[in-house]
Amino acid sequence: MEYNFENKFVETDETIIFFDNYINIDSPKEKFVIISHLSADNLAYLQQATLPAKTFVSQNLFLLLQKLTKFELIANLNLDLKVLPYGFAVSVADSKITALNSDDGLWGSMALYLEHDHQKLGYVAKFDIHGIHKKRIKAWKKFFSQQKLDYLILGYQDSDDSDNYLSKTGQLKNIEKTLEQADSTQIHLEMTPFDPEQLVKIDDLAHRLDYQIKWLPGYAELISYFKQLDFKEGSPAATDKNLIQRKAQAHIADDLTISSPLLAEDGKIDFMNNFAYPTEAELKEILKYIAAKQVYFV
Repeated sequence: MEYNFENKFVETDETIIFFDNYINIDSPKEKFVIISHLSADNLAYLQQATLPAKTFVSQNLFLLLQKLTKFELIANLNLDLKVLPYGFAVSVADSKITALNSDDGLWGSMALYLEHDHQKLGYVAKFDIHGIHKKRIKAWKKFFSQQKLDYLILGYQDSDDSDNYLSKTGQLKNIEKTLEQADSTQIHLEMTPFDPEQLVKIDDLAHRLDYQIKWLPGYAELISYFKQLDFKEGSPAATDKNLIQRKAQAHIADDLTISSPLLAEDGKIDFMNNFAYPTEAELKEILKYIAAKQVYFV
């Protein structure tokens, strides 16, 4: 098994498996793409009319993509996808891949374990150890440690933005404080359809404080659907402007607006708002615990 560090793919005798990236390599081998989390590049990939390779997503991400399309919150999504069930090894040509539930602050991210010809690889592109689903992170860390990995591939960058990190719990506390004081006309926070769990909590908080959020129909339907689920532990496309308009028009009562810019400075959808990579000390603890033979950062 050959791992291409720069381009994030594994090549075996029969297949080329791309992780969150696809390159048009001239090869007769069967090609697969695994989307492990939401990102601007991954969303652009899923908006192609025809996907260039068999593409896998997690159970939760497939559910969200279905609902975003059904409720017309985002258009042009290609749902010709295959689903990786959590915790079960799936044969992909001459390899076996296991999806593990994870948390990167949005909905549907996963860690991946790949086994081929006695070589063992763990891959996690983006994860938030300070998120609301810490048990998911602990679970895949433990699983990776038990497998005695040959390779561990982690998404990581040393960022100065960590000081500005505001957790989801912190967001809710700020909203509650603002509503109780009733002296502000706007609340600024990340409010995106890619995080239905937080939307549900914001809506529930508003109701508890006797406010009614005037969600537009797409958001209202999305929230209504995800309220049925149990949350407890146990693109740079042409449609972006429409999504911004929907996002900016959510209102509480007549004098309070929840808003947040959706696009980053480069014009892409901002999936990084309020996200913090682990600190250097936390990263060292993770690497020591998993104890893989070789570690790469992507």
